[in-house]
Amino acid sequence: MDADSVIEHYIDLLVEHEWLARGGLGWSVIRKTAGTGSAGRMVAESFGSFPEFRDVDFRESDLYPTVEVFINENENGFGILERDGIHQRRHAWLRWLSRDASLWHVSWVARGHEKFVYAENGQLLVDYPEFCMDDAAIYGDAPASLGDHLRILTAALSNERLVKRASAMAMVDVATGFRLHGDMLQGRHRALLADRLIEGDPESVLSLGHVDHELLACVAAATRLHRRQICKLVLDRLVQRYFAKWPELAQAASAAFDRDAAVVSYLMPEIVEQNIRLGREWFNGPGGTPREEDRRWMRWQAGIAVRLAIRSLIDEEDDSEMLITAKNALGKGWPELRRQILSRCSTVSTTAEF
Repeated sequence: MDADSVIEHYIDLLVEHEWLARGGLGWSVIRKTAGTGSAGRMVAESFGSFPEFRDVDFRESDLYPTVEVFINENENGFGILERDGIHQRRHAWLRWLSRDASLWHVSWVARGHEKFVYAENGQLLVDYPEFCMDDAAIYGDAPASLGDHLRILTAALSNERLVKRASAMAMVDVATGFRLHGDMLQGRHRALLADRLIEGDPESVLSLGHVDHELLACVAAATRLHRRQICKLVLDRLVQRYFAKWPELAQAASAAFDRDAAVVSYLMPEIVEQNIRLGREWFNGPGGTPREEDRRWMRWQAGIAVRLAIRSLIDEEDDSEMLITAKNALGKGWPELRRQILSRCSTVSTTAEF
């Protein structure tokens, strides 16, 4: 199919879904390279250790206090679709997601601010912000790296937003073989719900080593028993402080200690829903208070931390992000818990695993 007919497809798509012109959209396509994991795993690594999945109406997804990412995968790679276009467009996030992969990204927000980015192996090779403007300039580490593909956008017949946006989407389509169809923009779809954690450099938000190298080294060297004990320590502290009247959480924590995955799986949807409610309380709150001092935000972080702790106990995977959110939740109370964790790590236990 020639580029002109692909552009027509996206013009028709944007006309049919005219509400996208008033709001935003983020669309990224990632081509997997050798050794790259599944779509869900790669995106999960970018949004956090244990994100949840649920069915969400695309047109309402921007109403949630978490980031919803709709994933579709084929033999060429996978696409990520986001309702408001805000989260994906951060350069740090795009670099993070393009590790060991190549990435094409198109987005705009409610006031315009169109952006196209091509990234590869963690480098932004082409960065084309405000591509609807007459004086828009192309930046990046290798602006010529896309060759003739970029001409689909730069040679668009009009600077009208509709045509330029459609041309940018057509360029991604032609370059990757991924086609965005209208059925992805309406109705309910499987979505990854990620805690809204990445607001700057993902390394500083999702990497415990970036936040507290000493604690990471201690936890990384701990035995499996000690790591499970650390999860219990964190859970006990947060439940006592924030969730003493949340029986489902106590039941899920007990089941996780017993490695009862079936019970945890049964209770986890309610825990996720409660986390969403906690996030909405903060997100829709009066504001005016630094979030590190806002009890709504701290309680939401506590909810995230206990969910991650329970997931860690069942799946026995990375538990470092749990400690980051626990730190956020406890504020001035964190140094004492950190001291206890370091002490637990350095103690040689003779107790059998629980």
